[in-house]
Amino acid sequence: MRIGKNTLIKSISFRENECQALGEYLEEKALQGWLLDEIIFGFFIFKKAEPRKYKFAVDIFTDVKVDRFTDSRTIEYREFCEASGWNYVCETNKYLIFATEDENIVPIQTDEEIILKKVSKSMILNIFSYMILASSVIYNIYNGFFNRDLVNIEEVYGNYYIFLLTSFCITLIGPIIDIVRSSLWYFKYKKALKLGEDIKYPTLKEFKIRMAYYDIIMYMLVILIISLILDLSDSQAIIYIGLITFAIIIPICKIIKIIRN
Repeated sequence: MRIGKNTLIKSISFRENECQALGEYLEEKALQGWLLDEIIFGFFIFKKAEPRKYKFAVDIFTDVKVDRFTDSRTIEYREFCEASGWNYVCETNKYLIFATEDENIVPIQTDEEIILKKVSKSMILNIFSYMILASSVIYNIYNGFFNRDLVNIEEVYGNYYIFLLTSFCITLIGPIIDIVRSSLWYFKYKKALKLGEDIKYPTLKEFKIRMAYYDIIMYMLVILIISLILDLSDSQAIIYIGLITFAIIIPICKIIKIIRN
C-alpha cells in the first residue's frame, strides 16, 4: 500500500526457512528504489530512496529476551555484525535484519549446521502452533455451520451464511498450507542433512507466490470486518461475496504472472 510519494507499506509474513528469500526480496525492492526502514506489527515500511544494489541478511537470533531492544546479548550481537561491515536496519521478534553495499562481505552466518539448528528449532514450535490454530478453526467451523444441535446458521443468516463459510474456509487454508509446507521442508532437510546433501531453501519465486496468497486472506479479512461493522443483512451478502471473488482474482493473476516469469 502506497502512502504518499515516499512511503510504501507491505504486510509480509515469512517463515524461518524463508530468511534467504526475504533478503532477496528486500534486495529487489532496493533496486526499485524502496529501502526497508522499519517493521511494525508485521508491516514492512519502505522509504523512497535512490535505487541501489544492496545485500540483505535476515538472521534468526534466538537468544532474545522479552525486551529485545535493551537486552545486552542482542545489543552485543548487533555491534558484532556492524563491526563486520553489516549495517543494522531493524528487527522483528527473533529476526535481525542487516544490509550492506559490499558485495564481497563475509556472511553473518557461515556455519550451515548452526543455521539449520536455529531454523528447525523455531520451525517445530510454529508447526505445532499452526496445528492448534487449524484445529481451532475447524472446530468452530463445524460447530457454527454443520452442528445442527447448536444453531441452524442458514436460517439465522440466510445468504450471509455462504459469505461467512467462504471467509472461514479461506482463513483455514492458510494454516493448513503452512503445516504441510513446513513439515515437508523439515523432513527433507533432516534427510539431506543425514545424507550430507545440500539444503534447499524456498526460492524468491516461491516466497512471492505465498505472499500473493496471503494477500487474499488480508483482503478477505478487511471485507469481513467491513461487513460486520456496516451490515449483517441477508441482502448485502451477495455484494460481499462479489467483493471477495474480486479480491481473490487479483492475487491469482499476480501468482500466474510470477510463475510465468
